[in-house]
Amino acid sequence: MSRRRLSSAIIVVALAWLGLAPPGQAKTILITDEESDQMAAISGDAPRLSWAGMESVPGVWNIFYLELYPNRALLIRFPLDKIPKRQRVTKAEVIVPVDYVYPANEPRLYVRRLLAEWGPGVCHLYRMTSPKPVEWKVPGAKGSGSDRIAKPQVLKPVTGETIINVTEDVELWYSGVVRNHGWMLSNEDSGLIRMGSWAFGGRGRWKLRITYEPE
Repeated sequence: MSRRRLSSAIIVVALAWLGLAPPGQAKTILITDEESDQMAAISGDAPRLSWAGMESVPGVWNIFYLELYPNRALLIRFPLDKIPKRQRVTKAEVIVPVDYVYPANEPRLYVRRLLAEWGPGVCHLYRMTSPKPVEWKVPGAKGSGSDRIAKPQVLKPVTGETIINVTEDVELWYSGVVRNHGWMLSNEDSGLIRMGSWAFGGRGRWKLRITYEPE
């Protein structure tokens, strides 16, 4: 091996040992729910709550779990400022913790990119209530083309971790073509999809994994 090739190999090994990618090579980063700047669990059965994760007894809601029945939804946004400038996103995946599905293999997970800004006080009726109430175009963020994109990505959730390819969405946000308002996850069939809550045992299990490389 020539001296130049040996030096290059040593640099690559050193960068790998430090957890860095050599110049010109792809790098993968992980952003978890602990870094998320917007989250909500909304339900038509609790139309003014931002944290309607599960109904433990009739009329009493908590977020010990995040349960998706029809007419409920989870909203989550991850910031993208960890991606340096002048990069090209080659792959992006959202990883969600699925604890239980009933009936097995029946309910599907619907994933849509949100189009409308949402924030403090978000709930089934409103996309924000501060500094003033602003309604969704359709309650539950169901306005196609206004609240959310029309066509969902539909997956069979897998107990453990379900991986959602969101490369196109992250590319659009990172490039500045559209603003990042995060995603909406819902169950529009029947049955139950139970997920780990970012507030309890699921903390750190909601992840956005992004691979990028220099343009």
